[in-house]
Amino acid sequence: MVLIPLDLPFKCIIPLMEVHGQVQEMILSQVSQLMLIIMVFSAPGATVNVTSKTLNQSIAVGSSLYLAWNYSVTSGTTTSFAQALGIDDVSITANGGTSPSISVNPSSLSGFSYVLGAGPSSEQSFTVSGQNLTNDITLTAPTNYEVSQTSGSGFTNTINLPQTGGSVSSTSIYVRLKSGLSVGTYDESITASSTGATSQEISCSGVVFATEPSNHVSNFTANATSSSEIQLTWTDADASNYLIKGSSTSFAAIVAPVDGSAEADGELVKNVASGVQSHSFTGLSSNQTYYFKIYPYNGTESTINYKTSPDPPEASVTTQAQAATTYTWIGDDNASWLEATNWSPTRTSPQDNDILIFI
Repeated sequence: MVLIPLDLPFKCIIPLMEVHGQVQEMILSQVSQLMLIIMVFSAPGATVNVTSKTLNQSIAVGSSLYLAWNYSVTSGTTTSFAQALGIDDVSITANGGTSPSISVNPSSLSGFSYVLGAGPSSEQSFTVSGQNLTNDITLTAPTNYEVSQTSGSGFTNTINLPQTGGSVSSTSIYVRLKSGLSVGTYDESITASSTGATSQEISCSGVVFATEPSNHVSNFTANATSSSEIQLTWTDADASNYLIKGSSTSFAAIVAPVDGSAEADGELVKNVASGVQSHSFTGLSSNQTYYFKIYPYNGTESTINYKTSPDPPEASVTTQAQAATTYTWIGDDNASWLEATNWSPTRTSPQDNDILIFI
């Protein structure tokens, strides 16, 4: 007996086979291992030539094919006859062998969210399919997400998609962020797996926002304390922090903040903790009107939740005009007025209301 391992699927080509005796049968069967089996038995008889025979047999991935040649003697009984089975130039060709594979689309989902205590999130979906499979596809949700084959119901941690003939047709899977989670971000992945196939992951990004403050501040006022400084004061509401935004143009020019996006302090932007109830902006232009709005919020960074509705309190004020400065001429008669050192004190920043004295 000769055993020849095969890859699947394959083509077996037998250009020449000489048999002493009569060719009885050629048997194909699927069994637990893939081998080409050549079985040789002693028997007297005539020579029979079988040439250029091609066998084509498709079988499922993971299964096996056995080939056997058998012959029997139908004439001749003496031991003087030669007894043999000869096989020349057997070639075996594998055609289109393919590994199991899983496909998902899309491979990432984002924007799952809800406010603390208001879960679960709205659902989103992706599709999954499989080819050349030897086992079912298993979908496993991470700790803080859940999946379902039905929109709006049936959410669970694991789904099994049965394969039929090595395939799973495109199937919609629904995903949502679980209810009952704490304030925070949740970046995790769903796994689609099957025996022998490369597992696929669907990344999910979500957030549970802090609760929105119930009220706006009261008594929000602006006071110009000098030509370059404005002080804002208010009475706190029920928030943990407050965002002040200003403009030198108008109230309409102030863009409301967006939940989940913290704003850094800047020229006319300031985050103030609860309990402070005042802030001063400095380095402003003289005789200029400035406009301000204040937004209460809870949370930090991506979990931040601003109160923007109804419209927040507003306050505006004009900085004081710069006080007049007196300069005395100390330069020569024909010297330039623009030279700062020709004045006392040195006139480095001329203003329209400067008082100029010549002696």
